[in-house]
Amino acid sequence: MTSQPLNKILHTSFQLFTKYGVRSVSMDDIARELGMSKKTLYQYIDNKADLIKRTLQVYFKQEECSVAKNHETSENAIEEMVAIANFVSQHLKRMNPTAMYDIRKYYPDSWQLVEEHKNKFVYHCITKNIERGIQEGLYRKNTQAKIIAKVYISHFEIFSDSSFFIEQELHPLTAYKEMFKYHIYGIASKKGIEYLQKNIDKIKLNQYVNYF
Repeated sequence: MTSQPLNKILHTSFQLFTKYGVRSVSMDDIARELGMSKKTLYQYIDNKADLIKRTLQVYFKQEECSVAKNHETSENAIEEMVAIANFVSQHLKRMNPTAMYDIRKYYPDSWQLVEEHKNKFVYHCITKNIERGIQEGLYRKNTQAKIIAKVYISHFEIFSDSSFFIEQELHPLTAYKEMFKYHIYGIASKKGIEYLQKNIDKIKLNQYVNYF
């Protein structure tokens, strides 16, 4: 269980890292934003690498809790998938294109954490969503859940390539929206497409998942 000061440190650091990129934010910047000395800051974390890893762990925990709640409360697999996309989009909306690239290149321990989360939790989550959608008749019955889940997570490689976003003048959220449409329309059955069309206005009310 983390202390209140540490929670504030992790929350503030995450906001700064996503907004400005990881390398661009120094420990001095974080201490200044928190209104504390670096000496006080280092009472709670060992170094910048430790701080980055902890912020990721908190984010992943939030994602896991959000996914679990969505699974319990969603009407069906498509609604669940839209809710997942909404959670991801809220963070991508604020993310600097260099953030993931910085972690991958300069902080291998944290990048390993990202890879493990993607290849275990996200893979499991998408596989189960697809299996649910097939049972509900909203996804094509011949959809290979494990293969499609692998394809889905492979698309996240693009977020560690900051040069792509800079050259194309794209924001990560724009790329994710296209990825989501590609995914959901690629596996939706006729019944699933009809559900999407029928509920399009409800989906568009969401300020993040305004994709269709």
